[in-house]
Amino acid sequence: MITEWNAPEILARIKRGAMVGVIGWIGIVEARAVQLITTPPKSGRIYRRRGVSHQASAPGEAPASDTGRLVNSRKITLDHDLVRARLSFATAYAKALEIGTKKMEPRPFARRALAETRDQGAAAVADGIRGALK
Repeated sequence: MITEWNAPEILARIKRGAMVGVIGWIGIVEARAVQLITTPPKSGRIYRRRGVSHQASAPGEAPASDTGRLVNSRKITLDHDLVRARLSFATAYAKALEIGTKKMEPRPFARRALAETRDQGAAAVADGIRGALK
């Protein structure tokens, strides 16, 4: 009996499996970020605009959705070569909400979603690799 180690093939399968897991994880992160933004309750100030009341988020809370622009500006980009996925929010104010400004405390949502799904992400990547090696 001869056993042959085919390292390039094994490594390619691991990379493909890891990417499957990364894609699964970024979907989980995206869903959690959207949930953080769109799900009440928020505890910031209440104001009226165009005859509609809106409750803003307080410092430390995820931003409160008002127009839906922040949630609708999200985009996922995949890099199969580097086994990487990126979730971005393209509104001009997304970064200010996430990290704050001189005049506004942070309303974290992206980093919080990533942190809250870290264990699920590790499991998704491990499952992807395990599946690729079967």
